[in-house]
Amino acid sequence: LLVAGVGVGYLLRGSQTVDTGSVLVKAEPLNDAVPVSATLERSGDSATLHVHELPAIGNDEVYEVWVQRAGVMEPRSTFVLSMDGTAEAAVPGPLEGGEAVFVTREPRGGSRQPTTKPLLSAQL
Repeated sequence: LLVAGVGVGYLLRGSQTVDTGSVLVKAEPLNDAVPVSATLERSGDSATLHVHELPAIGNDEVYEVWVQRAGVMEPRSTFVLSMDGTAEAAVPGPLEGGEAVFVTREPRGGSRQPTTKPLLSAQL
């Protein structure tokens, strides 16, 4: 039984190390005067933006994630920073045919089109 248990444990451990095919891309700041640090983790037709540093915003503002496709900015999600200044934001698909992900500062609730210049971008 001990040998069988070790064998099953080994097989299960191996199944947890399967490569998910995710790709990590460093986001680039678009304004050198603004401190920005983030990475985009793409997996299949969606992604997650991992924000390490962005400027603080007011209570009436959010950050909004956009996907640019054929020059058109498509809204995806909004987020605010946690107490330590970091955040994770979903970038739902479809991402196929998208060129890049951008983040802007927007009024709370988000916008249909960007109202400010993007702070960062990550190529898809």
